[in-house]
Amino acid sequence: MSAKKPTNVTLKEIWQGIEDAATPIDFEPLIAAGVLEKDGAWYRTLNSEKLPRHAAMKIKTVQLDPKKGTRVKFRAASKRAATLLKKRASH
Repeated sequence: MSAKKPTNVTLKEIWQGIEDAATPIDFEPLIAAGVLEKDGAWYRTLNSEKLPRHAAMKIKTVQLDPKKGTRVKFRAASKRAATLLKKRASH
């Protein structure tokens, strides 16, 4: 096995990732803007380039269907990340 090179991630990028994980997805504006379409328990992606980063990182499952297009399921916002952000803000 080859050893992986360490990635150079800044502290700012780490906190941005935590903030993205803690941010809940507001589906209503994304549906209104034509980015997503509700499809049962799934969402059909109509314009994935306009999907916000915090929403894209919460994609849990992807289903590629020639008839229905790309459908995704999302995970909820992280409660642990929200708690960590609150602790950081209080210091």
